[in-house]
Amino acid sequence: GQKVTLSAGPCTGTPTRYVWTVGRRTIGTGRTVHVTFRRAGLKRIRLTVINARGHRSSVVHSVRV
Repeated sequence: GQKVTLSAGPCTGTPTRYVWTVGRRTIGTGRTVHVTFRRAGLKRIRLTVINARGHRSSVVHSVRV
């Protein structure tokens, strides 16, 4: 498999949770995560940042592994 490190950049405000997903599968939580993909290819990775009040903001990036 291909090991990848994902890291969130600086945020404004005070995020309390970082959730990384591919499709419907959570692949990690935290500002930085390490994940191993079994298959090579293009992955659409979503980062959702959640603050203490439950407000969410997400961004999606495509990453080739």
